Amino acid sequence: MKIQNITAFLAIVHTGTISKAAQELYLTQSAVSHRLKSLEDEINAQLIIRCQGRQGIKLTAKGEEFIPIAERWLSLLQDTHRLSAGNNERVYLSIASVDSLNVYLFPPLYRRLMQIEDPRLSLRIRTHQSNEIYRLLEQQKIDVGFVLRPIILKNIYMQEILREKMVLIRKAQSTNGSKLLFISVSELNPEKEFFINWSPAFRVWHERWWPDGLCPELHVDTAALILKLMEEEDCWSIIPLSMAREFQKTGGYQIYQIQEEPPERVIYKLVHKFPRPSRLPAMQLLDKYLEEFLQGVGDGRA
Repeated sequence: MKIQNITAFLAIVHTGTISKAAQELYLTQSAVSHRLKSLEDEINAQLIIRCQGRQGIKLTAKGEEFIPIAERWLSLLQDTHRLSAGNNERVYLSIASVDSLNVYLFPPLYRRLMQIEDPRLSLRIRTHQSNEIYRLLEQQKIDVGFVLRPIILKNIYMQEILREKMVLIRKAQSTNGSKLLFISVSELNPEKEFFINWSPAFRVWHERWWPDGLCPELHVDTAALILKLMEEEDCWSIIPLSMAREFQKTGGYQIYQIQEEPPERVIYKLVHKFPRPSRLPAMQLLDKYLEEFLQGVGDGRA
């Protein structure tokens, strides 16, 4: 089987249409259709039904059955090509995380991984939103993902690895160091909030205290913007404790524990059920150092 035919099939499955698969692969629709037909001829089975009158597709029973086979085959072909190219001197690992994890939580872990000398680890770190990380992992364009939202998918293992307390920060001319003060939602002006929607559970909690009619100062989807834009002392934001500690290092921020406690932030690790064999040594290294890192987070050392 040709790698381009398998790639075309999986792109159609993941995007839901031949036209979108063509866009993703930078091919014409006819080229994608030809590759799909070549694959179906080779295995002597129809995999996809082209729906009449619309752009969507429907998988046949054989098509559903062929998805995990195609993913395993693609992994083996990629490993074979990499071996023939002589890229076996290092171990490779591609990780994707949401912005707040890559910027404020995982840098000590990444630095530790970069210090490994035997075997030498070549890292690729990517930043995406949770939904995109699931898609990339399904397509095996990454090896490991870290997300904040659980989604059950057939070919992905999901593991909860960490729960973090959510706290409030605001600018302050003088602070009490790492000591957490207490504050009640009744003391806060909702119009001065810098809001991030951390999870559905957090949104439900938030709307209990501040209905939608009370508009925050700012809605953001990137945690770093809070640090860049928050200047007034009466502005505030609810963020994970690890991020709050990083903010505090820049000076001028006080951390508060909220009396009406919001739900914790939950972090999930994702891996494919059929990982590429060549990536297994690097994934095992990640597991080892991730466990040590998470123990440090729990002890307040990370």
